[in-house]
Amino acid sequence: MTEATYSQDLQHEYQAEMRKLIGERFLYFCLGVAVIALFQSLTIGWADVVQPLWRYLLRGNAAMTDELAQQIRLPGPEQLLNVAQMAIDSAVYGTAAYMAWRNRLRGRPLDQLAVKLIQVNGAVAMILYAVITRAPGNAIGTVFQAHLVACAFMPWTWRQAVRPMIPLLVLNALLVAGFYGGWFDVRLWVQKIVSVLSSPLIVVPGAVIALVKHTTSSQRFKTRFLEARYGQISQELTAARAIHDALFPTSGSTYGPLKLDYRYTPKKQIGGDFLFARAVDGPGGNQLLNLVVLDVTGHGISAALSVSRIHGELERLYGENPAIAPGEVLRSLNRYVELTMATHGIFVTGVVFRISAENDTITFASGGHPPAFVRHQDGSIMQLAAHSTVMGALPDHEFDPMETICPFVPGDSLVAYTDGAIEATDAHNEQFAIAGVAKALINAPAQAALTVSVVEAVERFRVGPATDDVLVVEVKRAIRSAAEEQRPAAVSSPAAQP
Repeated sequence: MTEATYSQDLQHEYQAEMRKLIGERFLYFCLGVAVIALFQSLTIGWADVVQPLWRYLLRGNAAMTDELAQQIRLPGPEQLLNVAQMAIDSAVYGTAAYMAWRNRLRGRPLDQLAVKLIQVNGAVAMILYAVITRAPGNAIGTVFQAHLVACAFMPWTWRQAVRPMIPLLVLNALLVAGFYGGWFDVRLWVQKIVSVLSSPLIVVPGAVIALVKHTTSSQRFKTRFLEARYGQISQELTAARAIHDALFPTSGSTYGPLKLDYRYTPKKQIGGDFLFARAVDGPGGNQLLNLVVLDVTGHGISAALSVSRIHGELERLYGENPAIAPGEVLRSLNRYVELTMATHGIFVTGVVFRISAENDTITFASGGHPPAFVRHQDGSIMQLAAHSTVMGALPDHEFDPMETICPFVPGDSLVAYTDGAIEATDAHNEQFAIAGVAKALINAPAQAALTVSVVEAVERFRVGPATDDVLVVEVKRAIRSAAEEQRPAAVSSPAAQP
């Protein structure tokens, strides 16, 4: 996943979650303002309206002194307006909460509706406050409560929290300038300027709440998003690994006197090393084992995708011509990689074997791959050197597979591997190298699984995590008779001793 794709997916999922939350948060916002306003209207109304009126009606009572009777005042316009404003807020926001609860606002942009409620209800309250009281001060204070509750419940950023108040701040400046005091009182104008300049401070508490809440919720969402994506990718990689492993032959398979064994450890959950095996009938009716060991440049999913493509090409080659020679297979793979992968910077090393138990030979062609080994029954080894270059680097007419034949008699074992084994490094940054593989084969006990011996030697040598995929393959030829057991090994030709 690229960074741009990741950011886009994250943004889309975050917006989708916010849309789900808005309906629930809008209900809480409206209900919160309605309940607080109702409580205030009852408490303030009782203290500033009901009790003074009651005392006023009882002012002629004999129990009331003249001094107390003189202190009784009817509630003024400001007290009545405060109570009326609280009651109106409770009714407006309570109605909105009821409609949201009954799903009558479905399909409407509730975040924008919350902004409109604050602005319209606030503007009406501010205008009434200015017209009726004409008292110096900021009329925008009447909106503070609704804005603070909105910032506490709505999933807003601090910018979204400030946006509803901008028109109300402008309206407040006009009301302060036009309704409070005379036009030619310099001292009053100084107070007005100070009042207007300080009015934006009323937005700060809500903006801070929105900032803290949004930052916290964003971090929680990103954590959940990454955990979900990691789980999804892990599941997909597990499924891809199962498909990738299904392309390999079964370890422990036998083909007449030949037994195939391998150990594969990708650097990541899936990798770019590959083993292909195909048994075909030879000229004398005996089976020939065709074996292809490949290493695609890179690691992980991209390399595994390339392996899948090459597997299809190998199926085609052997399906069309089961008797195809190793050199021709290598040439065809070079042409395929050059035409389809090299332009994307993908190259392949590989070695192709044809093992004939009837002729006691291995025919092989290697393209840029680490040299394989034949380990004889007496513990000595023979190196099968690579001659051709990496596949995909040269056009077809310049690529020479240099097919080679070497002996492979009963008791011999063929061992091939990928460069992840020889590139393992120790604490001194020295590589295991081809010499390390050769030493592991020489020191391996008789009848031991050579794949295990090589892999264990690599792991003992390596310090730190693997830096590349590791694939080690062994084809062991069984000893069929005492005569064959005493049969001397033929002198190999093009294969060089280490």
